[in-house]
Amino acid sequence: MYGSAAKAVPDCIETTTAHGESLSASKEYSLAESQFNRALSIARPLDPAIHNISYGVSLPEKASKSQRITAARERLQRAIDINNNACCEVDVERVLSIAKSSGVAYAVHRAAAVATTFPKSARAQFLPTYVALDLAKSIEPDADKEEVLQCALKIMDSAAKISDHSLVIALFRAGLMAVLHDYAAAEDECCRAH
Repeated sequence: MYGSAAKAVPDCIETTTAHGESLSASKEYSLAESQFNRALSIARPLDPAIHNISYGVSLPEKASKSQRITAARERLQRAIDINNNACCEVDVERVLSIAKSSGVAYAVHRAAAVATTFPKSARAQFLPTYVALDLAKSIEPDADKEEVLQCALKIMDSAAKISDHSLVIALFRAGLMAVLHDYAAAEDECCRAH
């Protein structure tokens, strides 16, 4: 239904966004992304109120065309964020599944790719470290794990630069620092996180 409407009114951000949302809800994330990208590329959008009978229920009655288009663009951005979060969840679950079924070593590069693909997701940024720590657990008990832990800390340092306000990342970094016996840095990280 939304696909037909989007074809009939190709320059309506609201209709194209609704089509993308329906695809995202059906777990067709890449198709949804293409619809969202198409909506972003509309140079001269049509008035959403003309092409969607239920449009603007939450807007003031006398909202201008410009205000309605701005509201449609805001809805589009929310839909993009929701779709990206769903894609991220799928990719994170895929990496964890690979780690479980094929071994942690096979998941290392894929975890890094997920972190690169979703730079604004704290969960995606945390994933390579999680996989690295799983790798450390798989090393023989009496082996020195400091190199793997230092690598995990470096990964988290990169994540902290991207998500510098993430309490989860800050506390995890502090925990790694404590395990590595760098207590002053761990305390500083806890204070920074606060």
